[in-house]
Amino acid sequence: MPVRPPRKKMGKIESTCRPFRTAGRPYAQDSWEHRLMSVKPKPFQRATIRAARRAFADPAGSRRFLVADEVGLGKTIVASGIVEEMSRARKEPLRVFYVCSNLTVADQNIRRLVSFVPAHDRHNAVARVDRPSLIPTRELPTHSAVQVFALTPDTALPSRRHRRREGRAEERAFGFALLDATLPETISGLYRALRLSVGHHRFSGLVRYYRHGLQNRKIATAGFRLAFRRALRTELGLRPGQHLPPRIRSLVDTSQNLELVAAVRSAIAVAALQQARPDLVIFDEFHRFRDLLEEAPNTEDHVTRNEVLSRTRDAAASRVLQ
Repeated sequence: MPVRPPRKKMGKIESTCRPFRTAGRPYAQDSWEHRLMSVKPKPFQRATIRAARRAFADPAGSRRFLVADEVGLGKTIVASGIVEEMSRARKEPLRVFYVCSNLTVADQNIRRLVSFVPAHDRHNAVARVDRPSLIPTRELPTHSAVQVFALTPDTALPSRRHRRREGRAEERAFGFALLDATLPETISGLYRALRLSVGHHRFSGLVRYYRHGLQNRKIATAGFRLAFRRALRTELGLRPGQHLPPRIRSLVDTSQNLELVAAVRSAIAVAALQQARPDLVIFDEFHRFRDLLEEAPNTEDHVTRNEVLSRTRDAAASRVLQ
């Protein structure tokens, strides 16, 4: 069915199409989102893109660049231009972490971030995972120029501001499969502690799936498993000479299930981020994440947070766009 052309009214364009496409459907030719993706940077936006590129290209320059947080300035267009410029200057794919307050907004903005990628190939540029702890279990983007991951602080950092720590069943099942493959002994009650309120049939099915992937080395490389073990020791506060099984058994025996779940999820996230190695981290509305951008040496979650940020914010190869 042909699409009706937009109608003009009071000098503005009003589209007769729905503003956002549904999953799997192509963009309408004159939809609002298609027009937005086709917008070329204005002169002041091009100047911002050039300034950011100069700052990031200078070995002695700052690894952070702040774009004015004012409504209507087209920050996403600027970010897309920076991503495009950086990706063109590289031989290998540019890996981008896009940090947003919620995944709904992230999903919309990521489409704009990769607007320079041909429409038929954009799905290869965006990761189909919403949290670091599941990155090792999913297929990563395969695009040769840019690979974008959408994250929210609460999915990336289980202990941030004492938010809910149980996470998703997939995370906990993957954590159990990892522990089962990592620990030298079986810990009674560990399965129940990580299952929480999820039904046995569903949880056991997830565990079998991840066990199979681990056994066939389809998920979680040897380097990831080692990083996970080290991160879990840090999360549980173990000192040299102390071992994981007694500490985990103590948490299980005292029904500190959420503490154990948070530690396992955080350890997986840290290990995954260490393996992912982003080249650019974009904080959308960074003022919402001030606690992530500042050091917090006296808070109980500083170990996890600093470990994650050392990879996403302060890694030697990473640049941060705020």
